[in-house]
Amino acid sequence: MNSCPGMEIKKYLGIVEVHLSKNMRLTRGDEEVSHIIEQFLEEANEIARAKVASLGGNFMLGYKMDINKLDVDQKEIYILISIFGDCVYAEKQEIGDEFIDKEILKIPESIQQQA
Repeated sequence: MNSCPGMEIKKYLGIVEVHLSKNMRLTRGDEEVSHIIEQFLEEANEIARAKVASLGGNFMLGYKMDINKLDVDQKEIYILISIFGDCVYAEKQEIGDEFIDKEILKIPESIQQQA
């Protein structure tokens, strides 16, 4: 997502990149692989959140995650996760007249005179 409805971007803080790799020996089979990947995804997302916070941001826009799994053999896998996004500081937009573009909503004088 490249924008966040209802939010106003106040400051662009840079690109966030996270690259993690893990080599695992399997002991229980296929159900273990999905559990390992799920835990690894949580870890990668936590690192991305920490990087956003360390830059002073509170949102990551344009979030993209790539997951690659290589089966070395039946008992070993190699996982690579990459996360990319733009770190921004954003605030909730207030709904009200102060955020409406007055020029866009302005009624031309020629129409006002006809009414």
